[in-house]
Amino acid sequence: MAAQPLLRKNPLHILNFGENDMSNVPTPIPAPPHWTFGQVVWGTLVLTAVGLSFWLLSQFYQLLFILFIAIIIGTVLRPIVVWLNRWGVPPKAGVVLVYLFFLAGLVGFGVLLFPLIAEQSAKITAAIPDYYKSVRE
Repeated sequence: MAAQPLLRKNPLHILNFGENDMSNVPTPIPAPPHWTFGQVVWGTLVLTAVGLSFWLLSQFYQLLFILFIAIIIGTVLRPIVVWLNRWGVPPKAGVVLVYLFFLAGLVGFGVLLFPLIAEQSAKITAAIPDYYKSVRE
């Protein structure tokens, strides 16, 4: 005797369509997928690899951030070094020159801002007791 498929009621049985009501017509229940052992093993390995990747990412996020910044710096420096190389500057010397110019810019920026920051820090430090008194009142 052949196995008959499981039948279920049509989900639209709540709606009343009159004489052509199809709510009593049973619809077959789809069979669950048949997975082979190899598919289960591959699925397990992929899920484990994804979980391990996220765990490693959470453990080494600082290293990955530094690597990402290094890639960005290298990408920014390359056109400048190539341009300097066309002018006869060796690539290693070009990188050193670019870093020296960058460092000089940072030092110049700091020299320009340091007096302003020092002055404002002194004003804030002098005003802290007044702020404290006004908060206590």
